[in-house]
Amino acid sequence: MKVCTKCGVEKNISEYYIIKHSGNTHGSCKECFKKKSAESKKKLGKEYQRNYNIKYTYGVTLEEINKFDQCCNICGSKEEGRGFNMNVDHDHKTGKVRGLLCNSCNRGLGLLGEDNLEKAILYLSRSKER
Repeated sequence: MKVCTKCGVEKNISEYYIIKHSGNTHGSCKECFKKKSAESKKKLGKEYQRNYNIKYTYGVTLEEINKFDQCCNICGSKEEGRGFNMNVDHDHKTGKVRGLLCNSCNRGLGLLGEDNLEKAILYLSRSKER
């Protein structure tokens, strides 16, 4: 049993998150921890969350992403008025960010796969010659 540092209620150890690197439990219970996390996210806003997610996922900041042309690097779409953010395109082998893509182009590349892209281009160019 342990007393939560936030709500002051004595709870079973299973009601606390375990800190990975030390194996100890957090000071606050899971319920208080979740509540504090939700409040922090709400207070910090969507842009902070987007910046955090981009930094965590791709290793670059939102400021660096904003230096790219804010249109799809394949079709030129700006995705305005459709409620989408541009997708950060990256090399899956190296993790290096290449640019921004609209949803359609990003999905097209993802479904086709980078290895099949050259084959698809050859196929299309051969069909034009006929």
